[in-house]
Amino acid sequence: MIKLNIVTVSREIEPAHNYFHDKIREKVLVVLNGKMRDYFSIPAQGWCYYLSAWAVMGLDSDDLRVVGTIDETPTYGRKRPNGYKHAWVEFQFEGEWYVYDSSKRHVYLRDDYYDRYHPRKITSKLTQNKILRMFLGSEHVYIGKEGYDYVFKDLSVEEDKKQTEDDGYLLDALSRGHLYVGTFPGRPKDIKEYTTRTFIACRR
Repeated sequence: MIKLNIVTVSREIEPAHNYFHDKIREKVLVVLNGKMRDYFSIPAQGWCYYLSAWAVMGLDSDDLRVVGTIDETPTYGRKRPNGYKHAWVEFQFEGEWYVYDSSKRHVYLRDDYYDRYHPRKITSKLTQNKILRMFLGSEHVYIGKEGYDYVFKDLSVEEDKKQTEDDGYLLDALSRGHLYVGTFPGRPKDIKEYTTRTFIACRR
């Protein structure tokens, strides 16, 4: 067993763990109390909706942010009769699917995670690409002069009232962020060709 980032990681998981941490550290930054912080240093308890939304911005276009119900709270391991509403990310590495659960600060093989926590009642399962297509062409962002710099607008009172757990408060999570995007080779003709370059979130 190898100790990495205060989390005990098996040799089987270590390459995916390192891949995920490197990707997020490269692309996702969080401002906390006016200071730029490493994503993994942010207190995680109660912030799964936000941390999962921010994390998927740092992954690949086909990676997923998922919202559903699991059997036990990831933080304390307590089982609840009706389950626990939660959000996590699913990503591919070398042809295998993995889960990162921000509450546990841990990478799992997806099959192992599903066997342990029994996710069900999935209410949102969106790729990074789908999220970008949903919001970057909408009234919810300001677009920078060169077209590669997006600032998500703060929600109005009316919009905030429409936020639900079903999509894990996705727009609210993104409204705390400043997104820089790059493109795939060649000038894009459609928003689906964008990919994230950097995402800076502000935990407030």
